[in-house]
Amino acid sequence: MAPDAPGGQERCDVFEARLRAVDRHGDRYFAERDPKDLARWTDAARQALENARGPVQEGRAAYRLAWALSVAHSTDARLGLLQEADELLRSAALPRDHAERPPMMGVATTVFLGLFQSGGDVEYLASAIETARDGIDGAAPDDPRLPNWSANLANCLRVYAELTGEAAVLDEAVVRGRSAAEAWRYSQPMVLAGLASSLYYRFAVRHRAEDLAEAMKVAHRAYELAPLDPTVLGVLSATLRLEFERTGSVDHLTEALTMQRRLVQGLSTGFPERAIHLANLAELLRLRGERLGSMGDLDEAIELAIEAAETAPGRDERAALIMLTQTLTVRAAAHVAGAPEQARADALAAIAAADRVLELIPEGHEATANFLTLRANAWWVSHRAGEPGAIERAIATYEQAALVPAPPLQRGLMLSNLGVLLSREGTGDPPALDRAIEVMEKARTLIPVDHPVYAQNTANLAAGCYRRSLASTSASDLARAGALADDGSASEAAPPSQRVVLSALSALFAVERGDLVAAARSFRSALNQYSFLAWQGGDRQAVAGQLARVEQLGSDAAACMIALGDEEGALEAVEHGRGVLWAQLLQLRSQHADTSPTARRLAEIAAALDTGVRTRDERMTLMDEWRRLQVQAAADRDANIVTRPRAAELKAAAINGPVVVVNVSAHRSDALIVEPDRVRAQDLPGLTPDLVRDHVTHNLETERDVEAARRRAFDAQARYEQGDQGFSGTRRAHQAWAALRTAERVAVDVLDRTLAWLWDVVAGPVLTALGPPGAEPLRLWWCPTGLLALLPLHAAGHDSGQSLLDLTVGSYTPTVRALAESQKAGPSNGDRLLIVSLAASEGQLPLPEVEEERQRIQETIGPDRTAVLEGANATRAAVREGLRTHSWAHVSCHGLQSLEDPFQGGLVLHDGMLTVEDVRAGHHRGEFLALLACDTARGGLDLADEAVTLSSAFHYTGYRHVVGTLWSVRSGAAAEFSASLYRHLVTGGRFAPERSAYAVRAAALELRERQRLSWVPFTHTGP
Repeated sequence: MAPDAPGGQERCDVFEARLRAVDRHGDRYFAERDPKDLARWTDAARQALENARGPVQEGRAAYRLAWALSVAHSTDARLGLLQEADELLRSAALPRDHAERPPMMGVATTVFLGLFQSGGDVEYLASAIETARDGIDGAAPDDPRLPNWSANLANCLRVYAELTGEAAVLDEAVVRGRSAAEAWRYSQPMVLAGLASSLYYRFAVRHRAEDLAEAMKVAHRAYELAPLDPTVLGVLSATLRLEFERTGSVDHLTEALTMQRRLVQGLSTGFPERAIHLANLAELLRLRGERLGSMGDLDEAIELAIEAAETAPGRDERAALIMLTQTLTVRAAAHVAGAPEQARADALAAIAAADRVLELIPEGHEATANFLTLRANAWWVSHRAGEPGAIERAIATYEQAALVPAPPLQRGLMLSNLGVLLSREGTGDPPALDRAIEVMEKARTLIPVDHPVYAQNTANLAAGCYRRSLASTSASDLARAGALADDGSASEAAPPSQRVVLSALSALFAVERGDLVAAARSFRSALNQYSFLAWQGGDRQAVAGQLARVEQLGSDAAACMIALGDEEGALEAVEHGRGVLWAQLLQLRSQHADTSPTARRLAEIAAALDTGVRTRDERMTLMDEWRRLQVQAAADRDANIVTRPRAAELKAAAINGPVVVVNVSAHRSDALIVEPDRVRAQDLPGLTPDLVRDHVTHNLETERDVEAARRRAFDAQARYEQGDQGFSGTRRAHQAWAALRTAERVAVDVLDRTLAWLWDVVAGPVLTALGPPGAEPLRLWWCPTGLLALLPLHAAGHDSGQSLLDLTVGSYTPTVRALAESQKAGPSNGDRLLIVSLAASEGQLPLPEVEEERQRIQETIGPDRTAVLEGANATRAAVREGLRTHSWAHVSCHGLQSLEDPFQGGLVLHDGMLTVEDVRAGHHRGEFLALLACDTARGGLDLADEAVTLSSAFHYTGYRHVVGTLWSVRSGAAAEFSASLYRHLVTGGRFAPERSAYAVRAAALELRERQRLSWVPFTHTGP
């Protein structure tokens, strides 16, 4: 460029005109955000620079071009644009008293901060702070741009404080940000976003609630002014997340997710910070998935974190990998119990991601301890999933992290995890257990009381003290364990599952001390939180896992209260702890909109959820509102809303006969006999959880043997009939059938012993308590708890002596409340019986009697009063629609149950399974349903108290009377039972579903005359 020419006034005028043109293009771009205006702005600035003469003109043109380049970088992330701007600014020079020096310093601040954010070079950040101070010091006090420059300096200071932890720098950031906001009268969204960022970061460091409260207020104000701005959305999302972590309110977390989704959806693929925003969205989904047990959230979080890691530059890749490590670890932990191979794969992937994070950081990085902890957490979960040698590597990594400087909270979290592993490794080793307790006690002093992990560490410490009390019989350790459990259960920041576990631990420790009053108090506290574990917004498998952690809670609480003489309290406790998933479904569908405002809102939520068309975020928001309204209703004692079972309501269920809740607990077992005017307990000393499990195991084993032998016999018979009729083929068939008969005899012997045992330890004592039998059989309902629900309690009796079938008309109810609800429904207006009939299903043995069964039902009911779905017409969609639109239905086909995941059990139809999960999502208004397929009244080995059976699913979703089967039944026996059942259901030409229980008993008596035990699997559920 040529030197300034003296006397070049005309040239100066031309240059000034060029600068004015540059400024107009810039103003137009900021007004319209048109990329063409940005290009014109940049071109005009280049032309002005090319025609500049002398250092002053060059400086004025250079800073304008640098400004345009920095804005262009914000739209397409080309690092070269910032680098060119850097070169321009470093070569430009304006006198300190020049009017355009402050704005030039403002542009330099933006460019240097951008270069720091792109590469992490701290020198650029220092330069940004220096130029910002320079510009502010040189500006006129009344310069209208001064608040913006102060806000920029505040942002740089905040970033510097985040790196260094210097409190004074952070305080200056807040002061300067607040000053800028006040100067603009809180009307500039970017200024407000910067102030909110400084405030929420200071809260994260100092945990002063007033900082977060101000940050929330300022961020929401910025959102009101610029609801689509990505910076504002990001700041508001981050602030809401901190408020969630402080209060545990899922409302704030869901709102944070909403803001972060809007932010990400508004970004182009090439946006420079898109990857970090994806990672932040992944983090929010991880938090909600972990908090509420939503596997869908965790899956989405992992997909987003992977995308972010693959597209992120520099530091953003590290952030994305951190999110990926954490989320994979959480999902692995969720899969440990049900899918260990998946858990192991996730944990190993998390370890690989953590290793990559450690590769990306320089030696001595301030967050090294944090990253080592992430890797150690993943090794821990991989140990739980069965990875050999993982626990040793986890402990070694935690101990390595303990040697690295870290902030107090991070150090506390790391020590908490290390203490848990040491306590598990130290089982049977008192010195190791002592060290584990010492480490967790140290962690307890470092983790704030309002942090979600405080309760988890407290639970682990309580468990450690309890284990040491067992080894040393130390009363002080047992007392310490109880005090810790009480303290942790009171933490409002803890997830509901953790608070339930801690309250349950407190109760059990009190039982150990012999303080039943304190135990009852803690049991009640646990039950008050228990139902919230099963909220309908959560992932079903994860919810089931949370419920399984405290599966015996209701039964143990009932045992404690019976010991205290509080039978009604015991009934409420056992009812509160059973069928939680179903009870919530009932409650959602029974809210009345004609009472209190809260009840009306609950009814609106129920209607919205019942449509089934909500997104996961919408569903979770609605369910969290429902949960909060229930909590408030309980606190307000709103009589319009049933928040937990009450004895008065439960006693009303016994209006037509006693309801017997058989409570099985390791502490004691009892029958709670529910009558309209009282609840009384009958001690059952011969009934223990271990004996119940033994009988269940033996019956399942012999049943599996029979099914395997039957399949081998059918296969051998088929080969024989297809031509394998030589000596070996004939012998094979005879041996197979002989093996089947042997397996059946063994199964009959085992079943006989079980039925006799059930009479001796349950049925006999209950009938004695109820008094002498009358002229008519006693109408009676059974509600067994735990694994007892897998045994045929209704068939208890001795082969040659008394039996319940002779003395009672027995039915089952999954819960007492379910019986009460079914009694409220009036008779239906059904006039046709739907018959679903499949004699053959792919991969299953044929059911030759199904066709004859259908014909006999039609003869009894009348062909014009039946509708039939059979063969290829019996599809999942057709059967679901038929069951939804018919009040009476009969199903004859194969049924399957998964003892490990009973939600996947169901009916084998032409095009696949109609599962319990499918039925649970539906809504029926039926009167009578006969499910004469195998296993339709059988639950699972886990979560037995949830009554997850096909019969219960249909009963809870609207069918009043359901006939089901406890195990596999032969098609011939089912056909005979069915024919007798319908003869007794049709009275005077009228189909009478209200007589279902009596018809089931009559059919069972007739079948017993021909086949002694073939009637046993058939059950009735309902009023």
